[in-house]
Amino acid sequence: MAADSIPDDEAGLIGLWRATLAGRRLLLLFDNALDAGQVLPLLPSSTECLVLVTSRARLLDLDGADWISLGVMEPQESRAMLADILGDGRVTREPEAAAELAELCGHLPLALRLAVARLRNRPRWTVRYLVERLEDETRRLDELSAGERSVAATLSLSYKALEPELQGAFCLLGLHPGAEVDVYSAAALLETGVRDAEDMLEDLLDMHLLVQNDPGRYAFHDLVRTYALSLGEGRSGREAREADGRLLGYYTAATEAACTLLFPSRRSLQVDAPATAYALPPMRREDRTLEWFDRESAGVQTLLARGGHEDSPQLVFALARNASFHLNLRGRFAEFEAVCRAGLIATRSIGDPLLICQTLNNLGVACWKLGRLNEAVEAAEEALDWARKAGGPDDETVALGLLGIAHYALGNLARSYDYTTQAVGELKGGDRTKLPQQQAEDLNNVGTVCLALGQYDQALDAARQAIDLCRAFRFPEQEALAWTTLALAYCGNGAFEEAESSLSRALNTGSSCPDEVLVLICAVSSDLCDRRGDTRRSQKQEAMALQLLNSTISPQRRSRVDNVLALKHNRNGRYEEALRLHERAFTCAEGMGYRVEMAHALDGMAVAAGHLELPDAAGYRERADMLFEAMGVPPEGRRTP
Repeated sequence: MAADSIPDDEAGLIGLWRATLAGRRLLLLFDNALDAGQVLPLLPSSTECLVLVTSRARLLDLDGADWISLGVMEPQESRAMLADILGDGRVTREPEAAAELAELCGHLPLALRLAVARLRNRPRWTVRYLVERLEDETRRLDELSAGERSVAATLSLSYKALEPELQGAFCLLGLHPGAEVDVYSAAALLETGVRDAEDMLEDLLDMHLLVQNDPGRYAFHDLVRTYALSLGEGRSGREAREADGRLLGYYTAATEAACTLLFPSRRSLQVDAPATAYALPPMRREDRTLEWFDRESAGVQTLLARGGHEDSPQLVFALARNASFHLNLRGRFAEFEAVCRAGLIATRSIGDPLLICQTLNNLGVACWKLGRLNEAVEAAEEALDWARKAGGPDDETVALGLLGIAHYALGNLARSYDYTTQAVGELKGGDRTKLPQQQAEDLNNVGTVCLALGQYDQALDAARQAIDLCRAFRFPEQEALAWTTLALAYCGNGAFEEAESSLSRALNTGSSCPDEVLVLICAVSSDLCDRRGDTRRSQKQEAMALQLLNSTISPQRRSRVDNVLALKHNRNGRYEEALRLHERAFTCAEGMGYRVEMAHALDGMAVAAGHLELPDAAGYRERADMLFEAMGVPPEGRRTP
C-alpha cells in the first residue's frame, strides 16, 4: 500500500487490513503474541487463510483454535541437533558427555544451541569440559548465553509479563524442595489459601513457566527453576529460610496425619512444637495416603537435608520420625538412616533424653536393616543408657530387643538370648496392651535365637505367645513370622505335619505383607514341601521367593533366604546350584559380619563341595565348625539338608 493511503487510526488500519486480505489465500504468522486482544483484530474473515500464532501464554479467548503445546525435545532429537550443529564425529567421540549436556540443557532447543555455540567458539573445549561447567547450578544460566542471546533473557520476557503477585509466587515456588508441587504445599509456601494457590499455579502454567505431568501436580523445568532462584537471594537468604520454615511446619503436620492413619499402633509422642494451621490433603484412605507419602518423600528428605532449622528442632525431630516410618515400610533403608541422623541432630539440640533415646533406637533399626550390625549395636547401647538414666522403660525395652537381634546376627548368641529374654521379661506380667507390637517382635526374636541354639520347645512357646498377641491386636507381619518360627521349631522336633500346617497359616497371613516377610515364608515353605515330597509346590514356592528377592529386601534376609533355598538342592543332589546359592549367601553375610548365616553358608558349601569332590570342601567344613563352636551352636541347631 502507498504510505499516504494507510489510515492513522486503529479502526481504519484494521478495516484496511481486512479489506486487503479479502479473497486472498495467505499463511499468516503472528509471533510472540502477548494476549488474545492483539490477535483478534488481525484475524482474516476468509476461510482460505491459515493463521499460526505463537505465544508464551495460553490464549484461551481464541475460539476455534487448534492448540499445540510445545514441550522439550526427546533425547534422540537432542542428539540429532548436537550432531547436526557440532558434527557427528565430535558427538560420537563423547556420547556420554553429549547425553549429559542435553540433560543439563533440559532438552531445550535454545539452551542446546547456545551450549553448542560456546563449544564451536572454543575448539579446545571438550563436551565433557562444558558439562562440568554446567553442573554448577549457580553458573548454569551464565554459561548458556552467546552474544545477545541467552536462556535467562528469554525467560525474563515471560517473567516480566507477570503481575507482581505472580512474580513473587514464581520466585517462592522455586524454593520448593520437591520435584513437583501440589496445591497444599504451595499454599503453605505462598501463605495463601489452597484455591488461591491453585489459581496462581494455573496462571504460571498458562505462561509456560510451569509444566503439569499429572492433574494437581506442577513442576519446573530445571532451567526455569534455576532462573527463579537467580531472581532472589537463592536458597540461603532470609526469604528462603522463612519459606523452608513454613514448609517444615506443613510437612510435619501432613506426615503426622498420614502416619496416624497408616501406622495406628505406633506410640504417640508429646512434642513441644509450635502450633501449625495448614490446610492438609485428605487422609482418609490408606492407599491414597500412601501414594501421597510416596510422592512427597523426596521433597521431605531434601527439606531435612538442607538444615538451617535450628529454631525448630522439635519439628525436625517430628518430621524425621514420621518420614522414617514410611521409608522403613518401603524398604528404603539408606534414606531411612539419613532422616534418622537428621532427627538425632535435632533431638541432641533439644536435650530431651527420651527423644534422643527413641531417635537412636530408630537409627539402630536402620543400621540393622542396612547390615551395619556394629553401628546398630552402638546406637542401641547408647539408647539403652539414655533410657535407664531418664527412666524410660518403654524405650529401654525397644533398645534391649534391638541389641538382642543385632547380637544374634553377630553370632553372640548367649548375649542375644540374655537381651531378648530381658526385653520380654520387662513387659511380662504388665499391661498386655502396653507396646503390644514390641512384645510380639521381642517374642519372635526369642524364637529366632532359640532356633539357632536348638532349643525347639522354647522356640515353640515363644512363637505361640507371639501368635496370640498378634491375633488379639492384628499385627499380620509379626504373626506371619511367628507362624514361620513355629513351623521351623516343629521341623526341628521332626513334627513335619504340624510344621506344614503352621506354614499354611504363615502363607495365608503373610500374603498381603511386605516382601521382606513373604520372601522368607516362601523359602521355608519350599524347603518343607521338598521334605514332604511335594516337588511341584516346592518349585513354585522357590520361584516366588527368588522373584521377591529385590533391592528392597534387607541383606540379612537375602543371605538367610539363599541359605534356606540351597538346602533342598543339596538334599536332591543338585550340588552346583546348592553351592552357588550358599556362596551368594556367604558373600552377602560376610560383608556385614552376619556370622550366623556365614556359618550356615559354609556348612552347606562343605556338603556341596564334598559331593563335587572340590578341594575347598575341607576348608569350608573347618571354618563352619569353628564358627558354630564359637557361637555355641549345638549340632541340633545346624540346618541339615
